Amino acid sequence: MNLTGAQILAKTLKTAGVKEVFGLVGHGNIALIDGLVREGIHFISCHHETIAAMAADGYFRATHKPGVVCLTCAPGALNAQLAIATAAQDHSAVLYLTGDIPFRFAGKGTYEEVDLNGPDDQFRLMQAGFKRAWKITCLHLLSQFVANAYAVATQGCPGPVLLDFPFDLQTESVDAPIVDIPSRLSVEGPEGSDRAVREAARLLAKAKNPVLFIGGGVLLSGATSEVIALSRLLSAPIITSIMGAGAVSGEDPWVAGFVGSYGVETANERARKADVLLAVGTRFEEEETAIWLPGEVFRIPPTRLIQIDVDPKEIGKNYPVEIGIVGDAKQTLTKLLKILRGSVRENRDDQRLRRLERDKG
Repeated sequence: MNLTGAQILAKTLKTAGVKEVFGLVGHGNIALIDGLVREGIHFISCHHETIAAMAADGYFRATHKPGVVCLTCAPGALNAQLAIATAAQDHSAVLYLTGDIPFRFAGKGTYEEVDLNGPDDQFRLMQAGFKRAWKITCLHLLSQFVANAYAVATQGCPGPVLLDFPFDLQTESVDAPIVDIPSRLSVEGPEGSDRAVREAARLLAKAKNPVLFIGGGVLLSGATSEVIALSRLLSAPIITSIMGAGAVSGEDPWVAGFVGSYGVETANERARKADVLLAVGTRFEEEETAIWLPGEVFRIPPTRLIQIDVDPKEIGKNYPVEIGIVGDAKQTLTKLLKILRGSVRENRDDQRLRRLERDKG
């Protein structure tokens, strides 16, 4: 059956369960929006492209489902640069759908063409902030590109991705298959190497004052129950980054609070006094480390650091690690708990818990 480019896009997104798309209507994306609405996807119109893109980012943070934003060409797309940088920095899975000038008119100076150093400069200028970017030039492969973009945005370390869509191809018709997105996504993330996880278990089992430092990666992975179980098993206080706040309820007796220049002293004190620190899904950024001043928040060394992160670039970036584990937070902690439960009895340290409750006031 012949479908337009806009219909192929909308039908493919629908296979992933996309129900809302944020954006602003313009001549460069009106066909895309028409296709989305005809498939029953709710288009949420915003007053400005930055607002629309930030709303899609917020949607991901609230639901842990990719946000989708649809923008028109040139000024519409370029207005979203701040939101793109924010999503990239905070690892938010956002799918950007941007209209672009007609493919066949590139380089001719058509309306709203960005031609600074050559034709197609809109795509060149947009690419820098994305985890991956696709320029749509072939409708026969469009559904596959959409599925690939969805997978790249959500798997591993999440991030924003771009599908740049010339608006003449949005209304062109072809006979092309629709890819089922869920069938292309892996169910589980990497769980960390056996050797590294065993070494981490041995170090934690011997620790006198272990502390768990959790970041946004715990939220994204859905590893809350694993963090709580590990805290109980080791009688380990939980401290968080700002991005990790809320991954475990502040009502939990073992949660000391978030650390850093704007953090709470109860949490900072636990960070300083830890003999072994297990950091999960956090990047040790400026605010949570008090600009990395030794002893202000962390003392690494002498604190021995175990760092788990799905992004290998984050391992050891700001502090030396004793054990670095590249892996998904939930899968890796599940593996770690299994090993520890086979060698460590739950060590409920009531004295340590009472001190924490006293310091929290």
